[in-house]
Amino acid sequence: MTLHKLTVKEIGAFIVEAIPEDMTPDQMEYNCEDFVTDVERMVDKFGDWGWCIVKVTSNWEGFEGTAYLGGCSYEGLVEFEKCGYYTVLLQESVDDLNNNIAKQYDTIKKLIE
Repeated sequence: MTLHKLTVKEIGAFIVEAIPEDMTPDQMEYNCEDFVTDVERMVDKFGDWGWCIVKVTSNWEGFEGTAYLGGCSYEGLVEFEKCGYYTVLLQESVDDLNNNIAKQYDTIKKLIE
């Protein structure tokens, strides 16, 4: 028996959040004075999305998968959804979801005679 791999289309709805970034803009490798100033302006104007880690969560039947991208600076969710990272994180969260389901499946298979 093979385990079906869920797809982004099958999941449909995802939770996309801006969570606080642990690193300050000046700790980033590509930091320069303009970058730090720009990020500070983004935070002042757009709050949490101005400097964050984006977390994408997918759920299916009680199982969960997540993906993260740090060092993000966006005006908000709508702007993030327009960038190329959005679809990448959706897929990564579904990949994580499938891995978590597979781990549970492997554990449960041990109980089946």
